[in-house]
Amino acid sequence: MNGLRKHLSIIRKGGGKLDLYGYYPYEATTFSDSPVLSFQVAADQGEYSRYTHSDLCIAKEEGVMNSEKILPVRFYHMLSQLYFTIKGSDDFPVAELLRSKLIIRNAILDVTYALAMGIQGEVVSGEERGDIIPYGKWELHPENESIFVGYKVIIPPQVLGIDTYIELQTPSYTFECKFEPSITLRSGVSRIITFLPEKSIFAFITAEAPWVYDE
Repeated sequence: MNGLRKHLSIIRKGGGKLDLYGYYPYEATTFSDSPVLSFQVAADQGEYSRYTHSDLCIAKEEGVMNSEKILPVRFYHMLSQLYFTIKGSDDFPVAELLRSKLIIRNAILDVTYALAMGIQGEVVSGEERGDIIPYGKWELHPENESIFVGYKVIIPPQVLGIDTYIELQTPSYTFECKFEPSITLRSGVSRIITFLPEKSIFAFITAEAPWVYDE
């Protein structure tokens, strides 16, 4: 489920109710009646801190009364997640797969978001583009020794197709994973992509899934 439950200490005195907005990661913002956040994911998410700071999350609680207590608040992922797996074959043994690398080519990096919309709004993708390096490393799947898991990336909702694609680099080959037909990445949803590399053909399967968290 797309929702991270956090508890905030709220101390407010005075009359009336208020609407409480929260967002992560924090950046100093000059608020107006209709605040709009401008946000850009890290192009290099190889370090965990850059991966987590690319994960734009939004919360909104309406009608908060005067309070000197802890208020439960649920944050929602506003961007998309790609989670990668790879299946070994006779052409690509374990040693070769462990040395392979991933790059998302020509991806949209920036978005804007109207904070007043709360979790009901949609991010608006921008025009800044670049390549994105995922976070993680290949590890054997705990239940299947022919499958490796471990790489993931935060990316603005957008279309993966011919222009925006995934490159898999092994010591002996470089594969371009271009999607025909294209697939659309949705806000708050993980897209799992499983690579099936062979020397004669580069295949893959993909499906949507709940957000993948670290153990």
